[in-house]
Amino acid sequence: MGVAFLAKTISLRSDQVLTRPRLQPLLVPPGTVLTAVARIESDPALPPTRSRAQVLATATEIAKLEHLPNVRTVQVDFDATLSERDFYRALILELRQQLSASTQLSITALASWCLGDDWLSKLPIDEAYRCCSAWE
Repeated sequence: MGVAFLAKTISLRSDQVLTRPRLQPLLVPPGTVLTAVARIESDPALPPTRSRAQVLATATEIAKLEHLPNVRTVQVDFDATLSERDFYRALILELRQQLSASTQLSITALASWCLGDDWLSKLPIDEAYRCCSAWE
């Protein structure tokens, strides 16, 4: 058993990748196995460019989470729209390359992605969570 926690929020705005770290302390018993979650949000007022540079910068920000104490899994929480899927796919591929082999990669998934809209199956992820249950 372990604990998943919001480690940082990443905002994609125009060609920028803005990060906001967790602001509250995380109080868990020593040795607790952790899943560090990175929430990604797209700014509707200044839509992201979704460029290769933005993919690389976002992946690098998320990959830093594996170095936090007791983190065994890095999870990406991004409610990607249909037009954002190519960006998200490129991000997951790049992130998997940046993470060490011993770090698991997890994503949260919209229910529709798992039911009749399976675009996740070929991604290099260890698990996808939807509706509080594991789907692999």
